[in-house]
Amino acid sequence: MKQVYFIFSAFLFSVLSINAQAQNQIERPLGFTNASELGASEILTMSGTSYEELMAHADELEASKGQTIQGRVIFHDTNASQSGTWTTLNDGTKVWRLTLSSPEAMSVCAYFDGFYLPEGSALFIYNADRTYFEGPIGSEENNNHMRYMTNDIWGESITLEYIQPADVVGEPVLDVMGAGHFFQYVYPPAELADAQRGGASGGCQVDVNCPEGEFWTAQRDGVVRLRITDGNDIGLCSGSLVNTTAFDCRQYVLSAMHCAPTVSDADMAFLQFRFNYERPMEDANDDGVPEWEECSVLGGSSARNRTGAIRLADSNDDSPNGFEGSDFLLLEVEDDIPDNYRPFFAGWDATNTTSPSGKGIHHPSGDYKKISEYTQPAQSIWWGAPGSHWEVRWSATETDHGTTEGGSSGSPLYNEAKRIIGTLSSGFSDCVQSGQFGPNAPDQYGKMSYHWNNNPNSSDQKLKEWLDPEGSSSGQGIQIIDGAYRNGEGSCDPALNTEEFTLGYEAFYIAPNPSSDFLNLRIKSSSLLHTVTVFDQTGKMVAMEQISGPVASIQLSELPSGIYYVTLQDANGLTQTKKWSKI
Repeated sequence: MKQVYFIFSAFLFSVLSINAQAQNQIERPLGFTNASELGASEILTMSGTSYEELMAHADELEASKGQTIQGRVIFHDTNASQSGTWTTLNDGTKVWRLTLSSPEAMSVCAYFDGFYLPEGSALFIYNADRTYFEGPIGSEENNNHMRYMTNDIWGESITLEYIQPADVVGEPVLDVMGAGHFFQYVYPPAELADAQRGGASGGCQVDVNCPEGEFWTAQRDGVVRLRITDGNDIGLCSGSLVNTTAFDCRQYVLSAMHCAPTVSDADMAFLQFRFNYERPMEDANDDGVPEWEECSVLGGSSARNRTGAIRLADSNDDSPNGFEGSDFLLLEVEDDIPDNYRPFFAGWDATNTTSPSGKGIHHPSGDYKKISEYTQPAQSIWWGAPGSHWEVRWSATETDHGTTEGGSSGSPLYNEAKRIIGTLSSGFSDCVQSGQFGPNAPDQYGKMSYHWNNNPNSSDQKLKEWLDPEGSSSGQGIQIIDGAYRNGEGSCDPALNTEEFTLGYEAFYIAPNPSSDFLNLRIKSSSLLHTVTVFDQTGKMVAMEQISGPVASIQLSELPSGIYYVTLQDANGLTQTKKWSKI
């Protein structure tokens, strides 16, 4: 479904392949290999709202706010002590299982408001007939806020299975908050034929790994899918990691404010970023080499998610009549993004310069990552406010005529130099011609230049304060930068020479981390003099100290507990930033 003011689709989350990043040796759930020894699992049935009521609610929100609701949270507080079945095997392995059932759901996921897995243990989820599972989910998913959600699996029920080998030390925390009940835009496992996928995006959409995306792989790697929990509602948008003028690999994601205008801090802990959700290139010649000349028919990606976001800034332009600015939202991914996710921090252009051509990369209807192309110049228009948006019309390409859909909101618009110039706010483009909607109808993107300094938000909410923190105090600062891949911990590898901007890999350590009253640094930089600056989660500087020598201990007992960012700068102005947890 399309709308005039917003393109915001509720979350759908297709079933994923097995998580390849877990570090433990438990590879399959025992429910698949030792089912007879484990016996039956306790079933917790959750009563939800009827399909008709859910659709009526979704239609009302789409009409009033431009949101397309795809799922609902059904709350039911319990934990591994109160619910589920515990079994101890002959070798001392402990197994806990609980089946969550939500009648009439197309798919189901689990929400945890208390989540901790001891190192060496594993959690799996699988479907009712034991033909598909995800996991192992291990201790790498532990986080400070102890919130976690699983992916959703096709069907009315999922089974949670926790396995703790006899030699694993510690007790798990498995506090179930409820289940996600999904009722539209749901995808069965990627290995099933497209005809069985149950409501994929429109037939005109172009996979990002078709020839149209051949020279846009870095930009592709920066685009993520956002799964958004807002009270009872579950929704979806797109976004992109963005670079800063410090080239510090801060995990900033730029999206649209209308994707999450009222999401509480508690629900931000459940916001889930999905990386690399795309079809692979097809090995058409069966020679082990992916071919750009062919588009893959099937395929999927690993379960590459980060759960938890920090809301940093937004346009503050939401109103009953739509938005009254450029509609941007800046988030920070709370937990570290693993290197094997290939995170790319996109470059941007905030100069208000139009582009003769470019691309849009997004997740329409929550589907695999797609790419759209425009070959006519982006037009500056009044949309919410004078000159706040770019308007583009998509062109037919060699593969098809890609457009946008619900779920594409917040996705980046790139100019011909492959820098972001806008984020998707609204539009009329659609695969099917129907009234004012159709393949040649326009879409509207909030301008980076308007995000920069022009919205009705406070000075500390201007985008320039976050993306150009050093230059923001004097004029407009730096307004054009290129993107960068991460190059080791805490540094980026921009298209220019990395050494011009950042210190080398492992320039300093924080140990112990976390710590309480003292920030203890061990410095490996060749410079003798350094400046240490500490920032809180909002980007506010809370401490600065000049130090000399390879070891320093800075007294910070007055700071409250939480997450901080520590930047080390040498005498030449080179920097490196790392995260510190104060307890």
